[in-house]
Amino acid sequence: MRGHMADKLGILLEGIGAATLLLNKAVEKQNAPESIGLQAGIIDSCLRVGLVLKAQLDSGTSDIDESLLNLSDDGSKIPETTIYQRCLDAKVIDQKLYTSLSQAYEKRSRQVAGKLLTDVDNNFATQIVFEQDDILISVRATIDHLEKQQLKRGVGMTKLGPAATKR
Repeated sequence: MRGHMADKLGILLEGIGAATLLLNKAVEKQNAPESIGLQAGIIDSCLRVGLVLKAQLDSGTSDIDESLLNLSDDGSKIPETTIYQRCLDAKVIDQKLYTSLSQAYEKRSRQVAGKLLTDVDNNFATQIVFEQDDILISVRATIDHLEKQQLKRGVGMTKLGPAATKR
């Protein structure tokens, strides 16, 4: 089972990388709606990884919470707002980042509904892109910190690879 979960985690990590490449292309095209969706997916995925890292630090194991990686029987996954709350509760993120995530979620929802119901314009969408970029930077810094803690304590899935050599 541990190998199966590691494979699922590997797929999630590869997905983050692929989504980041797509995000870079969306930004180059100045496609705010596409950027918003990709940023939201990357943030959600990174926070799921953060929950895995933190749980491993807390338990002193390399166990992976399957619920973070799986769709349920009905095809749904844990909603991103639930992931935000779980991250706050587990002290993966602080209250300030939680508030920023929640506000960005509300703005994304307003932007999607606004395209159909109101006069939300591209400036509003562009503002969301910049706000989510700041959030993504904070989330990535949080993940980096958790990985460094795992390395320092020798706990969890984060391992040092072979040393790079200079040419």
